[in-house]
Amino acid sequence: MGCPPLKSHLPARIAVLAMLLAGCATPRGADPSAVAERILGPHTGGLVVSVIVPSVARDGVPLAPERLREAVRRTEAEMARAFGGYTTHTGTHGGWMDENGAVRTEEHAAIVTTYGGARNAEQTLRTVRALAAALARELNQECVAVVVNGRMYLVPPGAP
Repeated sequence: MGCPPLKSHLPARIAVLAMLLAGCATPRGADPSAVAERILGPHTGGLVVSVIVPSVARDGVPLAPERLREAVRRTEAEMARAFGGYTTHTGTHGGWMDENGAVRTEEHAAIVTTYGGARNAEQTLRTVRALAAALARELNQECVAVVVNGRMYLVPPGAP
């Protein structure tokens, strides 16, 4: 028994090819980033950086609203200087386990995120680390979380 004639599969092959060219389908194993760039256009840069501004001090005492607002404004200003802009998500709810195994929660944390590349990624990330360390000191935190391209880093108050 041989292969069926090519002619019988031609309409299906043309349809798949048309979908691939139109960006409606991707071949198996296609790089999702390459597909996104083909459909959405050029990527704006290599870094997505978020700083999570906590609303509760290390001792469990909520920060005064004006102190929290000032910390968020400062973070927004620093991120805008470093990256050219920012997006702030407020009203988030987060929690963690304390040293006794109890779940501690904080409410109304703000996440300040930037999207895009920096001309000098090393210097820019040093600036973000310094900002996070300063926030940790000023807001009485064990650390402040910084997320870079989906990976979380915990920056303590003493970080250079």
